[in-house]
Amino acid sequence: MTTLVRASLLFLAVAALFNPSVPSLTTQVSAQTAKPIVFMLSKNNGKLSYSVESKLVKDPLRGLGEQVEQKGENYPVVIFFTPDVTFEEENDIELIANKAGFKNVRSFARSRDPEFMQELKWGPVHPFSTNPPAN
Repeated sequence: MTTLVRASLLFLAVAALFNPSVPSLTTQVSAQTAKPIVFMLSKNNGKLSYSVESKLVKDPLRGLGEQVEQKGENYPVVIFFTPDVTFEEENDIELIANKAGFKNVRSFARSRDPEFMQELKWGPVHPFSTNPPAN
């Protein structure tokens, strides 16, 4: 554990003694440093399959709902999806994780190369045209 992390945790512990609203902060910090819940999204023979913490689930909302009840809404969730999964299908899973109650969800596209992944971040919509204006 680095000196900075120790100092931060010590500060939060001392602050919790004097401010009753800080314990939720310390819980949030420990959730952020915890091993995230891993949600795998893949396609087998054209059909989506879901697994939460390496266990196959038929209903992703129920699987994630059980996790949010056990670990809390600030616990980190990581979604890994294979190249054959569409972005719309991946976005649906992010929405399901949010519906289950999770507030800290990140998605990663796994490549066919086992050493490569790319994080997916949704942003604002920009107009797209194959024939843009001259100015």
